[in-house]
Amino acid sequence: MTKDIDVTLGAGIEELAKLKTAIEELRLKPLSGDSDDFVIKTMVLPCIDEASGIRVDFIFSFSAYEKQAIEKATPVRLGGTSVKFASMEDLVIHRKGD
Repeated sequence: MTKDIDVTLGAGIEELAKLKTAIEELRLKPLSGDSDDFVIKTMVLPCIDEASGIRVDFIFSFSAYEKQAIEKATPVRLGGTSVKFASMEDLVIHRKGD
């Protein structure tokens, strides 16, 4: 188990400006100096919640596999929010690519 959160967005990098607004509102700090260039190269925007030290990686997605994994994710209520979690099978497939 790692001390990070991977968030697959179900969106391409054309949504980067919206994501930057959201991470400001969430008070997350981007970890890359030139985040636009880093996202274009990696399709990931790594951030950190400085209060907890937890890293949050926002992953832009566009492949058929990623879209299918998002569609079959299971919604779970955490407090007043519904959060979708990947199936164990899709998590294993995703982690093998790391």
